[in-house]
Amino acid sequence: MTDNTFPSQDFYTFATYSNTGNNDFIGVTDNYNGPNFTNTFNNVFMDYARSNKAMSEFFGNTFVGRSFVNDFGSAFALNVFYDECVFNIFRDNFYQNTALGSVYGNIIGKDVTNNTFNWFQDNIIGNSIGNSTFGNGFQRNIVDDFSSSIIFGVETDKSFDRTGMNYRLTATQVSVINSSITSTYLATAGDMKNTVAGGGIYIKEGVNATMGVATLVGGTVTVSTTKVTANSRIFLTTQTVGGTIGTQYISARVAGTSFTITSTSATDTSVIAWQIVEPS
Repeated sequence: MTDNTFPSQDFYTFATYSNTGNNDFIGVTDNYNGPNFTNTFNNVFMDYARSNKAMSEFFGNTFVGRSFVNDFGSAFALNVFYDECVFNIFRDNFYQNTALGSVYGNIIGKDVTNNTFNWFQDNIIGNSIGNSTFGNGFQRNIVDDFSSSIIFGVETDKSFDRTGMNYRLTATQVSVINSSITSTYLATAGDMKNTVAGGGIYIKEGVNATMGVATLVGGTVTVSTTKVTANSRIFLTTQTVGGTIGTQYISARVAGTSFTITSTSATDTSVIAWQIVEPS
């Protein structure tokens, strides 16, 4: 079926069509009766394309309106989305497509490669993403693996892979890719390593924190924080010397409430930095 122009809803009752090419679908292609397409190529969908099945190649098509709730059984390539590609199932590879609109809420069974996306979010990718460009956003996706050749946009964060964050898995290490993590804790069975010189650990200070500074008055100060426990390892270091400096130590603690820093010098007024670390 080639070289045709179809007005709205003309596909509603179609059953099975092969070699569907060079057609213009001006209105909704709405196939709740479940027709099967094979070799669907070089078509223009001017409005919504929904509830279609393409059990073989689907390539080189242009979607001017939204594409949603479709089931694509095989390769999906060289298509252009000017609007949204949402809530579709792609059972095979998704490659060499261009999405000027948003791509979200889709299930993709295999690789996502060599694509250019605007927004790409809330999708489930069964295999890997590689050699793709995400122009504005890559967020909240579930992805099995990442390629180092991905170019991420300006709002790339909060994406997930199979164990809960946006990173790529290898046999020996986890590489975080432009991700912020909101969690109670992050557990690892191995070492945590910073492999880039100049990198570090940043800890937020403030009320009920695990790190901060306190000034001795008459050689002592009580630090209030709910984070201190009976097992806390509390590290101290002098930041600014004041008065007659002595040796500072933890003289008391109340789990969940506070701990006290005391100096061997009663006239010590130094500023002391403290950090709480818990044993695993």
